[in-house]
Amino acid sequence: MYEIDSLECCPIKSKLFKVMKTVKSIYWMMVALTTIILASCNVTSHVESAKHTNLARYKSFAWLPSENKQYTNSILENDLKDGINEALKKEGFRYNPDRPDLLIKYDIAVDKQVRRESSSVYSNPLPQYILSRGRIFTVMGPSMYLGNRSYNIPYNQGVVTISFIDAKTNEMIWQGWAESEVNSRNLTSKELNREVKAIAKRIDKSI
Repeated sequence: MYEIDSLECCPIKSKLFKVMKTVKSIYWMMVALTTIILASCNVTSHVESAKHTNLARYKSFAWLPSENKQYTNSILENDLKDGINEALKKEGFRYNPDRPDLLIKYDIAVDKQVRRESSSVYSNPLPQYILSRGRIFTVMGPSMYLGNRSYNIPYNQGVVTISFIDAKTNEMIWQGWAESEVNSRNLTSKELNREVKAIAKRIDKSI
């Protein structure tokens, strides 16, 4: 009859369970951190323009006052305008507040969003029994893949929108916007500049 070594096996089993629990905790923390980092670096931009719009025929521009009372931060406003001004001046536009061809309007918003994520699920390590020198030792075997689990991740989405309006007809002829995940309900200068650069590239491709 074989003897199960309870003195040596139980402490090992207990320690292995603790180690695996710690490893799983670290794993989920790394998954969450990686998701946040990747999402925060990802900026998507879009453009809509009126039919037959030709931005190249416009030569001057001026800014309209912001209608968004939530963002009255002069630093953010200056950063936004500097980025768009630079993009337009590279294309030959000039700033003319008295008689502009284009009027520019901007909007900044942060909305609460939810995205769906999934990840693999594994069982706890399974015990295996090894016979050695008349004793049976318990060791922890590999985990088993159980499938995927889905879960919701709430986040803040920052959106910067730039609109071009024909000064003569007062009609919107071009609109570009960029969006990305941000850290709070208020955009930082770094987050805003990242989105403004994405819109500026769209302006370059539209002219």
